[in-house]
Amino acid sequence: MKKYIFLDVDGVLSTAVSGWRIDVVLLRRFFDLIRLTGARVIISSSWKEKDFIRTLRVFPPNLRPYIDGQTPDIPGGKRGHEIAAFLESHPCKRYIILDDERENLLEGQYDRLVETSYITGITDDDVQNGIALLNG
Repeated sequence: MKKYIFLDVDGVLSTAVSGWRIDVVLLRRFFDLIRLTGARVIISSSWKEKDFIRTLRVFPPNLRPYIDGQTPDIPGGKRGHEIAAFLESHPCKRYIILDDERENLLEGQYDRLVETSYITGITDDDVQNGIALLNG
C-alpha cells in the first residue's frame, strides 16, 4: 500500500537552533520514520525548486532515493492546497504531513498532521505519531 510523507523542511529537519540547516540528529529520526513505515517522501516545503531535479540537489544524497516528488506551486494558495492538488493526481489514503505551521493547511488535513516545533524539529514522539498514522 502506497504511503506518503509530505515534508516541510524548516521546523522539521532544520531549526532555528541548527541555523536552518538540516540537522543530522533530526535527519536520523526522519530516516527511522521512513524505515518503519515504508513511506515515500513528497517535498511540500519552501525548499523545493521549480524543477524537481534541482530540488533533489538541495537534499543530502542519502535522502534523495526516498523522495518521489514535490507538491505543485499554487500561487496565492496555502501549502494545504498544494498537498490536496498532489493527492488529486496521485491518490493515496495513507499519508502524513510533517509541518510546524498548522495554519498552512486546510481544515480537513489536520487529522493527518504531525505538528513539529521550529525550535526542536522532529522528535521521537513525532516519529511515533507518524508511525501510528501511517501504519494504523
